[in-house]
Amino acid sequence: MTQAGFWERGYFLAETLLDAEQISFVRSAMDASRRTGAMHRSQGSTVPVAALNEYAPLGGEAMLLQCRPAIEAVVGRELVPAYAFWRIYERGAALLRHVDRNACEVSATITVAIDPESADWPIMVEGLDGTSAALALRPGDAAVYLGCQVPHWRDPLPGASQHQLFLHYVLKDGPNAGLAFDGRTKLRLGIEPEG
Repeated sequence: MTQAGFWERGYFLAETLLDAEQISFVRSAMDASRRTGAMHRSQGSTVPVAALNEYAPLGGEAMLLQCRPAIEAVVGRELVPAYAFWRIYERGAALLRHVDRNACEVSATITVAIDPESADWPIMVEGLDGTSAALALRPGDAAVYLGCQVPHWRDPLPGASQHQLFLHYVLKDGPNAGLAFDGRTKLRLGIEPEG
């Protein structure tokens, strides 16, 4: 069952998409990635400075599979995983206004941790109807959106840091279905595309 308005607006705020145990797991995995040097500074992306990134982290790809049913419930369609990505934003980081590439047909950005906890750093979206909205995400909350169609951005981060998980999918029966697993033969978990 599709969440009301998703296909009309192109986005939906999914509160508590991750529970406390999932948040703890992702936070710990992200911090381990940072400590071991698996995360790298942004270079020429939509975040010009003050962020560490990792493409297809093992823990992120586990969440890509684990969260798929909940995200399918939001969009009301079957999805195929493309890739996961996570980022630790640091003070002053901003996300430039953009739309994503075709492998991000349906995307979720999930807040994992905020420092300080009281800091509010909404993601801005411009819906398919042309109106903009500021979506405030607490840890575990997700903005689910049509990544290739809905412009999204963030103003400079006022707090010290924010951990963010991104899950990207393509519609199983859609025009980007060939981008399953983001063109890879399998996920880092060793899972290959279905049939």
